[in-house]
Amino acid sequence: MIHYPIKAMLVEHNPDQLLLTERALRRSIREIEIVPARNAQECLNRLLREDFSIVVLDYSLPDMDGLGVIRKLREYGLDLPVVMVTGQGDEQLAVQAMKDGAYDYVVKKQGYLKMLPEILEKALERHSLESRLRSSEERYHRLAENANELIFTTDLDGRFTFFTSRVTSLLGYATEELQGRDFKELLTAESRERARKGLQDYPGDQESKLLELDFLTRDGSPKAFELSLGRFVQGGRAAGFEVIGRDITQRKVLEKKILQRNKELSTLLTVTSSISHSLRIEEVAAIALEKICEFTGLNCGTIYTLRFTDSTLAQSAAFNLPQGLLRVLNSPGFWDEILASLFQSKIPLIHPD
Repeated sequence: MIHYPIKAMLVEHNPDQLLLTERALRRSIREIEIVPARNAQECLNRLLREDFSIVVLDYSLPDMDGLGVIRKLREYGLDLPVVMVTGQGDEQLAVQAMKDGAYDYVVKKQGYLKMLPEILEKALERHSLESRLRSSEERYHRLAENANELIFTTDLDGRFTFFTSRVTSLLGYATEELQGRDFKELLTAESRERARKGLQDYPGDQESKLLELDFLTRDGSPKAFELSLGRFVQGGRAAGFEVIGRDITQRKVLEKKILQRNKELSTLLTVTSSISHSLRIEEVAAIALEKICEFTGLNCGTIYTLRFTDSTLAQSAAFNLPQGLLRVLNSPGFWDEILASLFQSKIPLIHPD
């Protein structure tokens, strides 16, 4: 999209050529302001003071050639399109000008002035498109850098191709340690296998996929992330994955605490219920022991009841204990030394309220 009116700098040391070029441009482009410059220094001075839409630059100037002018423009950080005008036989120079940053060129041959306005407008359209694209990329780059999430891209094998600074700060790695590295190497063994399957089994028609993975930071501590993973396409073919991940470590810790508390409450409710239905210590102990083993992850256990009045010990409940171990625990004299040690201890077993 071209923004009119166009303000063009026309750099030409030949007065006749300058007049002909100006007429050709005004004839084809109605909304155009043309500012002439007869040498490179005049051109650069005006460009540093004023805003221009485009520069039409003759290669042969008395104080500096066109390539030198283009390099100066880049050196000064001036972002505007340049169309180079060269004489016949200077085509190689024109190609070099394109490499140095010129948008297009035209050779001074019969009919070239008719072509120049169209070339100029195409250069303006291209520059406008590139400027918008660059602005958009910069905007999204700022958003990504300021986001408090893991944001990165990988190739189809999972190797980093891009990552924001938050990736390094959240995981503790230096930039050079992550470049080109397979992100799966940063996961725990269980999560690594889950990620490998997730990438392999990614359906082509699915927009995104959620994975909960545990990363290992550089100091070895685990961090849990919920990753939204999407495949991106280049040239009509899958090229890699775009990943956004949020830190859910605290959520997972809280969930674990809630689960543990629920197990404890469930045990308490079960024991309370059993007490309300029975006063027999063996029944209450058996129910309590099974629940305790369940939420602590123990495979087996036993409960013994000690009577302080006569120092007798009785087994109230057993859960999944092997018969051989039960016989040893209940064999005569097995607990005598342990009980004697307890009663001789100066630390009270029961603290009075």
